[in-house]
Amino acid sequence: SKVFLWYIPPKLAGKWRLETTTAPGRAATVTFAQMFQKFDGALDDQGARTEVAGGRARGTAVQFTVPGASPWSGAYEGTADGDELRGEILRNGAVAGKFTARRI
Repeated sequence: SKVFLWYIPPKLAGKWRLETTTAPGRAATVTFAQMFQKFDGALDDQGARTEVAGGRARGTAVQFTVPGASPWSGAYEGTADGDELRGEILRNGAVAGKFTARRI
């Protein structure tokens, strides 16, 4: 007999308002497109658009990457709780800041 473990990913598709400690006093809009546990999208910071890549959700755990050298750049790792995401931004393997995102 086999046992299967299924993780139900949170619903991440749509627009989110992103705030981070690496870009204090600023907010960006992130738009996610999701297919099951994988997602990607784009970050819009005052008209400058950056790809969001490598998004994965497992249970309430979420992770994605914002490439480049902007204040938003880094590997995001956190949790989803309904209409809110919260966690840390890593750069070069070290915690660079914290983030929150709320669905808009």
